[in-house]
Amino acid sequence: MKRVDMNNDNQSGEAEKRKLVFISHSANHDAEKAKCFQDFFLKAYKGKVDVFVSTTDGIACGNSPQQTLEKNLISADVIVVLLTPAGIKSDWITFEVGFVAGHKGKIIPLLLKGLSLENVQKPIRDFFQIKDITKENALAEAIAEISLAVNDVCRADLSILKNNLNIEEKEAEKSHSGVALVPALGSRGRGRWIP
Repeated sequence: MKRVDMNNDNQSGEAEKRKLVFISHSANHDAEKAKCFQDFFLKAYKGKVDVFVSTTDGIACGNSPQQTLEKNLISADVIVVLLTPAGIKSDWITFEVGFVAGHKGKIIPLLLKGLSLENVQKPIRDFFQIKDITKENALAEAIAEISLAVNDVCRADLSILKNNLNIEEKEAEKSHSGVALVPALGSRGRGRWIP
């Protein structure tokens, strides 16, 4: 569900729609990880992007969970899928990924600590470029893709998210001191990489 904010700089007087990131996760096991990502995105995009996490945003009493999820999935500019040992067994993640794929939405699956690519089920393993965020620069690449999807620049240090998620990169040498390389958005959505 996208919120509409009035932008005082908008000379046409039209409301500007905020971008939405949907975080798909195992509600029973990965709510804390999803909250870490939600907090990071809200800080990284300086509140210009909404982030939907079912376990923190909740589903109003009397509302259908499926309808609430569908409404937010349709509105989402990008869905970030947290693949964990519990996540790959979640029927809701399977539903959410299938729903977004059917609507040609942007899906970014993230392989978190404790799971190997071989354990990820089809069709996720076969149809999407999964980012193993324990590998060097993979988290930075994923954040760059998310930044492009929401048409904004990430303004937060990735080391904060890595520490909160307890991520130790598999590669010994880390570049850019934990700061993500993100696209600097220019005219027509094209950009250049900045530290």
